[in-house]
Amino acid sequence: MKKITLLLTLFFCITTNYLVVAQNATLKAANEAFEQFGYKDAIVLYKEVLEKDKQNIVAAEKLADCYRLTSNTKMAEPAYKKAIKLNPQNDILKFYYGKALMSNEKYEEALKYFNEYKAAKPTDKLVYNFIDACKNIDDLKRDSSAYKIALVPTVNSMEGDFSPVFFKDGLVITSFRNKNTLNRKNDQNGDSYADMYFVKQLGVHWTPGALMEGKQSTPYNEGPATFSADGTVMYFTRNAPKSKAKKTGESHLQIYESRWSNNHWSEGVVLPFCDENYSMGHPTLSADGRKLYFSSNMPGGLGENDIWVSELQNGKWSKPENMGSNVNTAANEMFPFIHPDGTLYFASDGWGGFGGLDIFSATPVAEDWTVANMGTPINTARDDHGLVLNPDKTLGYLASNRKRENDDIFEVKIQASQAQKLLVEKAPEIAQKPEKKQDDSKLIVQEKLLVVKTDTQHKQEGATLKGINASPVSIQEQTPVEPDPIEEKINKIFNKDNSMAIIGIVVDKSTKIPMSGAFVELKDLSNSVIKKVVTKEDGNFMFSVQPSKQYNLTIVGEDGVQDQRFVSTINPKNTLVFYSILEGVGKETNAIVPEINKDSYNNVDPHLVETKMDVKKDNVVKPILPMSNNNSLTFKVQIGAFSRPLSTSTRYFGKVRNRAIEKEISQNGQLHRYLTGNTNSFAEAETLCRSLNNSGYRTAFVVGYLGGNRLDMDIQTVLSTYGKQ
Repeated sequence: MKKITLLLTLFFCITTNYLVVAQNATLKAANEAFEQFGYKDAIVLYKEVLEKDKQNIVAAEKLADCYRLTSNTKMAEPAYKKAIKLNPQNDILKFYYGKALMSNEKYEEALKYFNEYKAAKPTDKLVYNFIDACKNIDDLKRDSSAYKIALVPTVNSMEGDFSPVFFKDGLVITSFRNKNTLNRKNDQNGDSYADMYFVKQLGVHWTPGALMEGKQSTPYNEGPATFSADGTVMYFTRNAPKSKAKKTGESHLQIYESRWSNNHWSEGVVLPFCDENYSMGHPTLSADGRKLYFSSNMPGGLGENDIWVSELQNGKWSKPENMGSNVNTAANEMFPFIHPDGTLYFASDGWGGFGGLDIFSATPVAEDWTVANMGTPINTARDDHGLVLNPDKTLGYLASNRKRENDDIFEVKIQASQAQKLLVEKAPEIAQKPEKKQDDSKLIVQEKLLVVKTDTQHKQEGATLKGINASPVSIQEQTPVEPDPIEEKINKIFNKDNSMAIIGIVVDKSTKIPMSGAFVELKDLSNSVIKKVVTKEDGNFMFSVQPSKQYNLTIVGEDGVQDQRFVSTINPKNTLVFYSILEGVGKETNAIVPEINKDSYNNVDPHLVETKMDVKKDNVVKPILPMSNNNSLTFKVQIGAFSRPLSTSTRYFGKVRNRAIEKEISQNGQLHRYLTGNTNSFAEAETLCRSLNNSGYRTAFVVGYLGGNRLDMDIQTVLSTYGKQ
């Protein structure tokens, strides 16, 4: 009996050890498949591990990641839920779980997990975009009556079809359908190699996809592509052979140039700025052929994949430049398309939105870009990408997996009125006028307001201050006469990573002298008070704020709100300090309330009339910064002002032609103002204003801003006081 028991025990131990070894081998094989991007094979192996060991944390987390990376959000949701249960300390799982919930249109539940992730990782700016998206999802659901989106059945295959691009009288699409003449499979996932196919519409039908004429197939993934205006030059994506990858052995994407000659496309030459150790793909060429935009994970970017641009200079493509934080996030920006009017369309999973990849427009404003979600029905909770539009924006195409797991090509028809609104009206080139020397004594800023130490005493070398909607202002090297509490607080802010602050001064509206005893409140967008301070004799105030937030800054007097400013810390381009001037009404000062004239749409003409000030020279507040290129006037055009808030998509703004519309609250809190973004100069603002007047906005007028603060006076007074640019 003892021998039998001993043999059974020995057998059990051998069997158990065998199972452990086998399971470890399966997990190792799964991890190897995962590292080689073979997610489909890895899913099978991770599931096999979990069948035998339901508590295996590594397998559970990796399985969830596989579903996420293959855009299988239905399976990713329960997989991440289980992974969180097994390992609640891994905070990133909550972020990915929230994204999966968003893609399954469970926005309230997603918000819960995004907030939990934010509490654990408050310095991760990316999560703030998703929190805002979940909170404001209804605002992104626009009226879809102006758009008609339909599947193009005869163009699509059973495999993935994506990245449509206009070519000749049809489209070139990228597809995984197996019509490659080499009939070979991709080693990584067993799918067919991607290739480029030409389709065109014949009446109400489309031709089946055919391999591009004159182009030889290769055993590599090829596509998407972009073409020169005459159709003789093609830039396309191709994955480089593994043997050429120097560091990791991985096969990265590269951009090739091919030319049409003698009825065939040349083999293709990789562009000189490409690096085989990083991926560069999804090219799109500007209408004049001078700029090439693309997506890449090369060093120097802000996230996983960013949008970059290279210029053709003296026949050679320049070193690519990153499009910056006004376009890119810490996640993925891909599939760019540059329209002839200068609008950049791209897909992102970092800006928030409905879930998965959403399509965004980036409109050039002055020297920067304003990004906006294209809303429904362009975007859904699934992956939407690769939007292209014809020149008048009445017709377009995009790719989406909204109907099934694989991508399909969809046709987008846009009503003429909406298409006209989407078109960007380019302002004429304005010659730069020589800068006029400014009279510093007329600037309304107190000297102690922004006194900071030199760059050598800050972690942030080359840091800048930026006013609200203003040009950056370089930190001045100044030495205070005596220690100042505001200065000490600023130093502490600069010594904290990802910290920001709003600092400013309250001045009397009439005399411009600093006010003591003023109540300054920092509120969130729901009008809840976050912090409150009372100013001392110097009128200074300061609030520590968080990145990727929006705030209302108000000064409250006995009669209610006297002045208000809106401050956004979303994508501020490394700004650490926002500064502002608030104007209060002193007890002995009677503010002049201007008359307001209402038209049929309840728009008011808020040309404010300032009192004429007779201030003694000794009482003039000295500026901290002299007028210069870095601290100059900026100009906007006010479209309208209303006693109640309006949606920028309302019919009233229908002729603004896709200019970025900003909202602003008047000083007394009574009016909701709507303005265009900053312009390069007064001349450009004047031209834009004239255009708006001609379009029916008779009360539109130019407004001046100094250091991001509105100058509520007639524009001629602004120009005569502060000088033209």
